[in-house]
Amino acid sequence: TALAIAAIFFKNYKRLAIVIVCPYQHLVTQWERECRHFNIKPILCYKSRTLWEDELNEKITSYNIGTLSSFCFITTNDTLSSPTMQASIERLNGDVLIIADEVHHLGAMRLKNSLPSNIDFRLGLSATPERWYDDAGTDGLNKYFENGVIFQFGLREAIGTYLTEHYYYT
Repeated sequence: TALAIAAIFFKNYKRLAIVIVCPYQHLVTQWERECRHFNIKPILCYKSRTLWEDELNEKITSYNIGTLSSFCFITTNDTLSSPTMQASIERLNGDVLIIADEVHHLGAMRLKNSLPSNIDFRLGLSATPERWYDDAGTDGLNKYFENGVIFQFGLREAIGTYLTEHYYYT
């Protein structure tokens, strides 16, 4: 759904940089697989920065000067908070969409401060958007993503449609 939103955005604006942030490395590879369904070949920005830093900065430069109309990179929460990634993201200009998977993780104090302020288009995804016993973290995420929760698809709606019928306890 998030990538379909990005595709519609690109169709309307003709320019888009996409930043996808995930808490775990295995989610990076899942997002990469999904991106390919949209003919997007993302840069995977995690593990050693020597594997991605030069390519990412080349794409950012090309995007900023207008010779590249779109690109995408996927990173982990830990890499997002690194000085190298923060410096790269700070250089981004123009239409940029951040998609934060399992966004509730980004409410942690050390990660909340790494959310880029220069990105205007923001989409947070989570089955549990409220942080347990962390009102400040939840409030910080709601402020960053501005409108808080804008769509919910509850367990009752999902059972029998997207979830198999079992006993679910809430």
